[in-house]
Amino acid sequence: MGETNSQIAQALGLTRNTVKTYLQRTLEKLGAHNRIEALPAQ
Repeated sequence: MGETNSQIAQALGLTRNTVKTYLQRTLEKLGAHNRIEALPAQ
């Protein structure tokens, strides 16, 4: 949805660093270098 790490952290009750770590690990598993590459093809 385009939220920042801080916005995601606040919504989920997590720290910004936790969100950053989760996103990095998810991108690694998807083989993506950034959030844009992680988006499904349209």
